[in-house]
Amino acid sequence: MIILGQALPRGEVAKVRVIGVLKMLDDGEQDDKLVAVLTQESPFAHIESMTQLDQEFPGVSQIVDIWFASYKGPDGGMEGLGFEDAESAQSVLNAAAEHFTAQ
Repeated sequence: MIILGQALPRGEVAKVRVIGVLKMLDDGEQDDKLVAVLTQESPFAHIESMTQLDQEFPGVSQIVDIWFASYKGPDGGMEGLGFEDAESAQSVLNAAAEHFTAQ
């Protein structure tokens, strides 16, 4: 998950809103990244969707996509497949929570 907003101290609990998901493959395996915004004291607090993010903050989603595609290096095996909406992101989050509780 990436949280858009001001820097937070490591380990701090913060209120966020999930606005989308970056669909990704990591060496051919699904490795989706949730995109959320801080909901308090943040320039992104009012953002409700990836579409709104792109309209009000042009380039931010492209930066997120490039960062995740590149953070393992040029041959890191990451492949971005595009963004999906908050409903898709919630499905990814719910599936991850179910998998975690089943462990």
